[in-house]
Amino acid sequence: MTTPNIIVADKTPYIEKLDQKLGYQYMFLRPRRWGKSTFLQTLAVYYNKAKKDSFNDIFGQLYISKHPTPARSSLLILLFDFSSISCLGDRPRTQVNFDRVIDTSLRRFLLENAKFLGDPDIEKLMEGNGSQCLEWVLVSSSALGEPSASLTSYSGPCRWEGRETFRWSR
Repeated sequence: MTTPNIIVADKTPYIEKLDQKLGYQYMFLRPRRWGKSTFLQTLAVYYNKAKKDSFNDIFGQLYISKHPTPARSSLLILLFDFSSISCLGDRPRTQVNFDRVIDTSLRRFLLENAKFLGDPDIEKLMEGNGSQCLEWVLVSSSALGEPSASLTSYSGPCRWEGRETFRWSR
């Protein structure tokens, strides 16, 4: 996909390198504004089973479109963005913010992947706090035998530099 007046560096050859291992966990540690979140989003879209039909529209002109890996569009992607959680406040406020991020991410995951998960009752799955809901969703999707990946973006309000992780298993 091209956009006028925008310069884009194609980082998709790195997907092929990452995919050479059957299961992996990586942490991308780079200074702020170095494209960690953008690359994480690229991984999320590349592996996302729910985005399979739009693969060519998104990656058509990029390296990975011409060199797809077997894991392309094969995973249920659960993406978290913890950058909005401030850990500088008190613990109850941090817990509320954590639960909000988990709730939002899980709802997006369940809506996007409903057809692969047997159209679950989202409201029933989302009863409880963020940790309980996360555990329930992960157990439920695993029981269906669906391979999944969890991706996390965290830019530290605690004065940590940005950290991005990607983990998947089959």
